[in-house]
Amino acid sequence: MTRRRAIWVIPTLHTEGDEGIERRVTWLELFFDLFFVVTIAGLASALVHDPTSGGFGEFALRFVPVWFIWVGFTIYNERFESSGLENRLFTFALMIPVIFLAVYGSSPLEESFVGYGVAYAAAKAVIVFLWLRASWHVPAFRPVGYRYATGFAIAIALALLSTTLGGAVRVVLFGVAVLIDIATPFFTVRQQAALPRFSTSKLPERYGLFVIIVLGEIVVALVGGLSQQTSLTVGLAVDAVLGVAVVFAVWWLYFDFVARRPPRASSRSAIAWGYLHLPFVMAVVTMGAGIENVLVAEGTMSSDVRMLIAAAAGALLVTLGLLELTLERYVDEPTHPRLSPGIKILVGLAAATGAGLPLANSTVLLVALLLLLAIPAVYGAWVWFAHPAPAPTLGREEI
Repeated sequence: MTRRRAIWVIPTLHTEGDEGIERRVTWLELFFDLFFVVTIAGLASALVHDPTSGGFGEFALRFVPVWFIWVGFTIYNERFESSGLENRLFTFALMIPVIFLAVYGSSPLEESFVGYGVAYAAAKAVIVFLWLRASWHVPAFRPVGYRYATGFAIAIALALLSTTLGGAVRVVLFGVAVLIDIATPFFTVRQQAALPRFSTSKLPERYGLFVIIVLGEIVVALVGGLSQQTSLTVGLAVDAVLGVAVVFAVWWLYFDFVARRPPRASSRSAIAWGYLHLPFVMAVVTMGAGIENVLVAEGTMSSDVRMLIAAAAGALLVTLGLLELTLERYVDEPTHPRLSPGIKILVGLAAATGAGLPLANSTVLLVALLLLLAIPAVYGAWVWFAHPAPAPTLGREEI
């Protein structure tokens, strides 16, 4: 006797992570991510037009909430995704405020503050509803779900309050709301340990696909910067090629060293892994905005743009090294547990020093960054091809 599929499914915790069962990213999740493509593109465009420290501050203030909206829904799907109709409806409900985040994100903060704040609050309200719904149906999740809902509800209230104020006070209040948004998951670390392990297949794939989207934003930025020129000079063409090479190097490093392995089984490692993706993704978008600015300015580079590109490259590499420290290790893992992340951290610090150097030539800076990015890439290729490739099995490294 066949059983009908449930139209409306109540939340149930996924346990595939504990059982070693693979899960895959769904078409709906990929479609959902497209809405963030537009939003991030708008934020990056605003940074291109204002690459100063103040412009970066506005970018960070608006990017971080967008990131945690994406993370919130991603983690909800990791825990409670279903094939029911309700999953599609909740996804659609969240798409609406994300669209308005995209609309208001491309305008200067002073002009779009109210709209952006309301859109953020609406998106977080959908996520709070989902956590409360899950907590109602799954008692084991309540210690986590209620902490999520409480922290995010406070952030929503402060964000809405900030839209009624003016001047610097509202920016500070919205910043406090964002900090609460950031801090809330830290209060669930102990409670998360009692829940099933996050998927070792779907969650890394989910984050990896988001990184692909962000890298795609840089490609769009490169094309956009070149398309604004009436003629293509040799210098611009060289900078564009170097920009593509830098993007390729970032892809190489992330997917060779980070994306192919899941975070360690502990909830602390999983949460650290998730948090470290925020500065990494921000650094990728920031570096792309800096490179686009160079192309728009026909190869000239101000000190602000130099600092933007160099600091972003440094943060990107250091974060990659820290991310590597959170990962599970295969028994036959070829990279060294300390040398491999150490190379990235040291190279990242070297890249960041470029922010303080009196360089005015964009080509010199991009070549220097490419050479620095090549160091960990060459190390990875050397250890990978120098080792045999038996079938991988997960296991703890011997200390």
